Amino acid sequence: MLNLSCDVDSNPPANILWKKNGEFVGGGSQYQIPEVHENDYAVYACIATLGGQFTKIVASTKVLPPGIYILLFFLIF
Repeated sequence: MLNLSCDVDSNPPANILWKKNGEFVGGGSQYQIPEVHENDYAVYACIATLGGQFTKIVASTKVLPPGIYILLFFLIF
């Protein structure tokens, strides 16, 4: 199971939406994937809108298949 959470502390409470690769997939502070399959490997975004004003806060995470990943950093001076 994969559980993604989006906690927004605001007054009035934020309206939270979830997108997967840019497409709407749900609402609420939690998004669950009971069993992760290959088609679940994607970029997920939590979008919070506050009150009547359209203030948008976006946070995203990328779900990758199991494996070993090497991160490369390049510094250019």
